[in-house]
Amino acid sequence: MSLAKNGSTKWTKVGFGLPNALVTSILKTPSGTLIVGTHGRGVWELPAGKAF
Repeated sequence: MSLAKNGSTKWTKVGFGLPNALVTSILKTPSGTLIVGTHGRGVWELPAGKAF
């Protein structure tokens, strides 16, 4: 998964260890943790600070 911050054109790889699968939903908690749902591979939590 890749991310561009604040409309930037520079993409950064995030979520090391995520499977190569379609991401169907992303939720950011108030603490900054990303919860990522994938198609057929489950749900992954990326703790704040480690995802980026």
